[in-house]
Amino acid sequence: MKGGAVTGVFCFLQLPSQELQQALHVQKLSEQTAMKRLKALAYLKTQIRNPLSGIIFSRKMMEDTELGPEQKRLLQTSTMCQRQFSKILDDSDLDSLIEGYMDLEMIEFTFNVVLVASISQVMMKSTEKINFTPNEGQVTVAASLTKDQLGQSVHLAHLKLRITHAGGGVPEALLSQMFGTDGDASEEGIGLLIGRKLVKLMNGDVQYLREADRSTFIITIELAAANRSRN
Repeated sequence: MKGGAVTGVFCFLQLPSQELQQALHVQKLSEQTAMKRLKALAYLKTQIRNPLSGIIFSRKMMEDTELGPEQKRLLQTSTMCQRQFSKILDDSDLDSLIEGYMDLEMIEFTFNVVLVASISQVMMKSTEKINFTPNEGQVTVAASLTKDQLGQSVHLAHLKLRITHAGGGVPEALLSQMFGTDGDASEEGIGLLIGRKLVKLMNGDVQYLREADRSTFIITIELAAANRSRN
């Protein structure tokens, strides 16, 4: 420095290490891959909505025709499945589902209708071999419901579902993924994990019981029961 003026400057150039450069490169590739998957998912969701709109239109046209009791029941089941399909397309935040950070929509429903719609989704597969069950193995679904009254206007329904299947049961690796103890979850494991997270949001839980020749999923849920006044 001369006369208060700067006459020279020292510059320090720090180059990232090879390990850091490699880590940054891997991170960039991961971000690019994630972006490509998001674009592919957005495209698939758009293409799926087109035939889904056709299904909804056809269903509404059928509702305006003369239908028998059995046809109305089948149409009602189809409507429930279609609404579930639409909800899955709208819920694209997988991280929130896995972490359980989401708000549930409260709507009134009839348990029997929902149960029939749920079972219908596996009826086609039931004609083939079901995973983790022996040939010609059976799957049974049993439900029990109890009610509690809290005050004059609040009623709670405690639902317990027992889904029993023959055979050795679900592998321990998948059960670990369902309970969140295995970070590297498979497609089936993610489905089980999300299912349990949704059940826990309804003040319930999922258990898995192994017996000698069969295994059972025990699902408990707490629901608000509609209090219908009698005339």
